[in-house]
Amino acid sequence: MSLTSRQRATFNAAMCLIHDSGHDVAAVERDIQARLGNGTPPRKAYEGALNNFVARTPSMLATLQRTTKLIEASDDRTVARYNVALSRYIETGDESSMNEIAPMIAEDMTALAARNGETVPDFPPELDAMIAAGTAAATPPLTEMFGNPANAAPATFQFAASGAAKVIGTE
Repeated sequence: MSLTSRQRATFNAAMCLIHDSGHDVAAVERDIQARLGNGTPPRKAYEGALNNFVARTPSMLATLQRTTKLIEASDDRTVARYNVALSRYIETGDESSMNEIAPMIAEDMTALAARNGETVPDFPPELDAMIAAGTAAATPPLTEMFGNPANAAPATFQFAASGAAKVIGTE
């Protein structure tokens, strides 16, 4: 059994958020690989590793939950766009594909929060202006909008301890 497109988007987004927040993605990946090596089905292996990460890093819980809710609420076409952008970012470190969908993500997160009666997330003024203008032109780097720019290093982005970048769910 492999991951569905929606599950792959969820786990890849989680790993990107963990990385961009300055946490050790390699530790999560080692946990996933150990679980898979023990015969745990892929979905359960990824969920278990992410749950272990959140248990050690509770400050990431709300962010990861919000992202999971967003992907679960998205239609298949949107999930496919997430997967393409996330895969390109993970494989190359190039943020341009993520920057292109950042306004869409912000709009969708805002709509989902409003629909669920939750607090609408705060976004930087630059992103609010792009949403109002309906354009992704001149998008600031993704790490400046959603991550911790002091800790994020997309040019050296790697999940695998071996140094080879890989996209979760495609092994």
